[in-house]
Amino acid sequence: MIFSKRGKERWRRRRRRRRRRKRRRRRRRRRRRRRKRRRKRRRRRRRKRRRRRRKRRRMRRRRKRSRKRRRRRRRKRRRRRRKRRRRRRKRERRGRRRKRRKRRRRWRRKRKRKMWKFFYEQIW
Repeated sequence: MIFSKRGKERWRRRRRRRRRRKRRRRRRRRRRRRRKRRRKRRRRRRRKRRRRRRKRRRMRRRRKRSRKRRRRRRRKRRRRRRKRRRRRRKRERRGRRRKRRKRRRRWRRKRKRKMWKFFYEQIW
């Protein structure tokens, strides 16, 4: 028995109907993943600089401070840019491939002239 707020007894039990939503199945396309080779980076250890605190001596005489505020100049740090070398990837070329002609160097070998025969004939 279920006692309601109004004081009437109810023998019936309420059943809540849950509506089920139809789920549409989506077809997933499988993509081939290419594994990238990761390069190991060397970690550089940074040395911590210890800041020394200067001890201020107590001054007996008090100096009058001027109302003008002094501006502190900040030093700009220059960043060094590293030049990156671009590597050209060999891509698969479709279609006709043009053959590269090798340039021939136009220089003639200096032939050693056999002069000994000439001298030999003159002597004899």
